[in-house]
Amino acid sequence: MPRRLPPTNLIVLKPSRKQPVAGDLFVCNLRGNRWIAGRVVHTDCRMMSDDPGHEPLLYFYRFGFCDPSELRPPFRPDLLIPPVVTDFGGWQYGYFQTVGNYPMLPEERLSRHCFLRGRRGTWDSPDAVYVDEYGNRCPRPNRGEYWDTVGLSGVFLIDNILSDAIGISQVSQKEFEVSLERSPSCGSDEVIIYIMDAVGDSISLAVNIENPLAEEVSQSAVGRFAGHGYDIERQRWDIRFNGPDPNRIAKVLLSVLKRLGLPPGSFMLVGGRRSRRIDL
Repeated sequence: MPRRLPPTNLIVLKPSRKQPVAGDLFVCNLRGNRWIAGRVVHTDCRMMSDDPGHEPLLYFYRFGFCDPSELRPPFRPDLLIPPVVTDFGGWQYGYFQTVGNYPMLPEERLSRHCFLRGRRGTWDSPDAVYVDEYGNRCPRPNRGEYWDTVGLSGVFLIDNILSDAIGISQVSQKEFEVSLERSPSCGSDEVIIYIMDAVGDSISLAVNIENPLAEEVSQSAVGRFAGHGYDIERQRWDIRFNGPDPNRIAKVLLSVLKRLGLPPGSFMLVGGRRSRRIDL
């Protein structure tokens, strides 16, 4: 956990190492004057991992209240925002505080949870593909039903979504990045590509961006693919390569990246005696 958290509209209530479980009722507070109640529907989503129990699905309710101790389910699923799949950061950082556990009744749950796979298209696009929280194909949601895009939403993204929902200004991106971003660095034999705003389907991302890069580096015999990672708070995907001459790797990668459309803000770090950044 970082010693100093980035600025948010969500205030820190009480950090906890206890992992949330299905049925947990929790609260959060925006700017110290707006309480929002939430519920853990279950924790075994499969958005980014096949390891069950690490991706909770959350409801955030529309109703208002003044005293968290007075909250008592059951609640009908009238939500402030669509259901969110996240990690445990909200509790670990202290933005979400559990106030009790109440097994959810059938009438408290939505009939289904829908997520649009990929970032292209709109709700009613002919080629739009929807899946549930386990990655299984599901019918297109009806107009007015809740839906979101495939991906994990970190607590700092949830902060923005909740802020938009109740009509208050988000913390500025510049203020957030200055606080959260440390000077990035990489190993002397390493090249790292950071793909920003990576909240779409991770499989499509790998096929469309990662695989062509890995193939070109391998065929050029300048290095090797060293793996990838996902930073949930920054919504950032990283692809790593290493070899004896990072500058040669970077040259090969850039020749491929020119043909690929990357989200704004994406960049490359090239190692060496002094690492350098190349904006993409």
